[in-house]
Amino acid sequence: MGVDVIDLLRQIGKEFQAQVIDYNNNHDYLLLRVVERYYNAISNYFEELFGPLIFFNKEEHIKKYMDLQNTNKLNEYRLDMLKVQEILLTKRIKKVKQLQQFYSSINNNNDNE
Repeated sequence: MGVDVIDLLRQIGKEFQAQVIDYNNNHDYLLLRVVERYYNAISNYFEELFGPLIFFNKEEHIKKYMDLQNTNKLNEYRLDMLKVQEILLTKRIKKVKQLQQFYSSINNNNDNE
């Protein structure tokens, strides 16, 4: 039995529903959390199905992965999802730096008074 993507997305939606309704939330941050959650769920599913994908300690694992036609597609998916996470994290870091500058300037103004 494969992963039920629709059910997985519904579960993720329920987890983040209250946060999405709150218009004060940063939606890029929420999107990052959703992408991370989905990526981890799919990755965990395939690791349970095929075994660990990073550490090849046994010869049979290497052969098993060489025989799987979907390994390249799974790796492409992971690279795509990691790129999305990188973009969202870059935006998040930029926002954090802006907030740091803002609060630093407030502190500097208060120190000068």
